[in-house]
Amino acid sequence: MSQSVRAEVAALDPKIPTFDVKTLEEHVGISLFLQRMAATLLASSVCSRFRCRCRALRSYGVYGQPAHSELGIRMSVGAKQGDVLKTYLGQGLRLAVIGMVGGLVTALAVTRLSAHLLYGVMLPIL
Repeated sequence: MSQSVRAEVAALDPKIPTFDVKTLEEHVGISLFLQRMAATLLASSVCSRFRCRCRALRSYGVYGQPAHSELGIRMSVGAKQGDVLKTYLGQGLRLAVIGMVGGLVTALAVTRLSAHLLYGVMLPIL
């Protein structure tokens, strides 16, 4: 196909040089290479993080059974229900708040860093 393009250009004006003839798809593919590569790396990073979270949840399940037994032992030794509830809810809420703050900071940082890779994405105003 490039030979026919060169012949047509030469028929119109022989002084016009023709080199590096590519299709429109090839030109678009070259211009979007960095964005595609960044999206691929980001997707693979998300998958590996998902695997790590699954492993963490699995290990937490292994941890959960002894922790539940510990709760029963504390109650049988004489701990009051309110004290045990405060202890476990306090620990859980502390971890939840740390996770939410860390997730929010990470989400904002990733949004700022990857905004130039995406077309038509509006950044949140903070």
